[in-house]
Formats: sequence, C-alpha cells, structure tokens
Amino acid sequence: MHITLRNILQVMVALAIFFSCTEEVEPGLEYNEDLCFGSSDSYEMFLDTRDSIEYRTIQIGKHVWMSENLKYMPEITAHTSLNPNEECYYVYDYSGTDVNEAKSTVYYSQLGVLYNYETAVNVCPEGWRLPTKDEWTEMSKIVGRSLNTGYEAYENLEDNPYDNDTLFFMAKDIASACMWLKSNVENSAGYSPNSNNKSKLSLLPGGFLTYNGFSSLNEIGYWWTSDTENNDHAWVGSLAYNKKSTGVIGANKDLSFSVRCIKE
Repeated sequence: MHITLRNILQVMVALAIFFSCTEEVEPGLEYNEDLCFGSSDSYEMFLDTRDSIEYRTIQIGKHVWMSENLKYMPEITAHTSLNPNEECYYVYDYSGTDVNEAKSTVYYSQLGVLYNYETAVNVCPEGWRLPTKDEWTEMSKIVGRSLNTGYEAYENLEDNPYDNDTLFFMAKDIASACMWLKSNVENSAGYSPNSNNKSKLSLLPGGFLTYNGFSSLNEIGYWWTSDTENNDHAWVGSLAYNKKSTGVIGANKDLSFSVRCIKE
C-alpha cells in the first residue's frame, strides 16, 4: 500500500495517525556518544575530505552504511524557506543563516544536517550515495532475520499501512541507544532504549523540517532514499519511538530530512 503526502493537510494527518498511541510517554535518554554508538571496535571509519569530518560505518549485508547522519553543510538556508528546486541545508532548531554558528550548535554535532530532496541526492561524498527504497527495505529484512529481536513479518499489509513492503519488528536493532522517547510498546525504539542498536546502524530521532517548522525531535527520524514516486514526491525511510519496525513512505521533496549514505 502506497502512502503519499500530497499536501500539507495530508502531511499533518499522516503524522497524527503515525504518532497515535495510548501509552504514557516519558522523556527519553539524553545524548551520550558512548551510549548512542557503543564500542568503537564495532565500526570502520570514513573521512569525508570535503570538510574533514569522520564517520562511523558498518556493513549490513552487501552494503556499507554510515552509522551517523551526514553533516556536510557548505551553506545554511533560512528555515522559513522551503524550496524543492534549490539546494537547501538546515540544522534542527537553528533559525539563523550563519554556517559557522549553525555548526557550533549541539544539534548539528549530534544529529547532522537536514536536507531537501534536491540536495540529498547529490550530497553524499565521492564513492557514496543515497540508498534506494529497496535497499532500505532489504536492510530491515537482513537485520530482522540476523538479529531476531521480536522478529515478525507483516504479511498482511492492511494491518500496517505505514509499511509499503514486507518489513520486520526490528526497530530496536537499528535505533541508537540514546535520545529516543520512552514507549510502552514492546520491541519499539523507545522500549528500554538502552538495549537498542545491535546492528550498530545507530539511527537517531533527529526530527525533520516541515511547513510548520522543525518537528518531532526525540520522536522520529526520516532518511531520504534516492527513489522518487513522481515529480513532487520521493521515498523516505522512517523510524518512530513507538513503532516496532522501520517504514518507507512518500514525502514532498521540499521537506527536509536526514541522510545516511551507503558505499557504492
């Protein structure tokens, strides 16, 4: 089943449904690098020579994934300006236009940069690229099968309309062990989050930028894929604090989400 956010009304309705949950939510863990990522021995390192930033990487199946959100940001865009046809760079909760100032913020250091689609498809370093929609889905299947935390397949997609492919209960295995709001939903990213991240993919709940401003820090992360649904919408991988699996949804190209690159 395909879900596309056609306009702002659909965006907000979809998000309201996505976050609907009856459990009582408590504030999650603070950012802590050692807790978020675990032992450094688990990772290989990659240096982006464009800005000398080093990233943790991990192999899942046949692909090497960045285990941190991309931080490349040669310029900064005013957060009130959303444009699908121009390159745009944002830092969560930053409202200025000074690159150095934006890079000095806590959220840039912890969560990287939010990009619109036009930027995301070209922003990965040489030798790296955005994952495709199918590669995001395949990653979830590999993690679900190999680590087997609450493993279960959605065979009936009508039971889970936010997944448009057969995905698995493996949110805890790909979520970082910090920053997630706590949830009572067993096997969700926010359920006992300090036991997350067996895969070492370390997905962080970095929120996103929509027409109403920055939203959903500590609750959700969105990551662009390279695949488009049509001229206005592209596919986005998602993970929420109270969901048991990752999903892939359609989103407007002028919204801004995180980026995880994979090695070519």
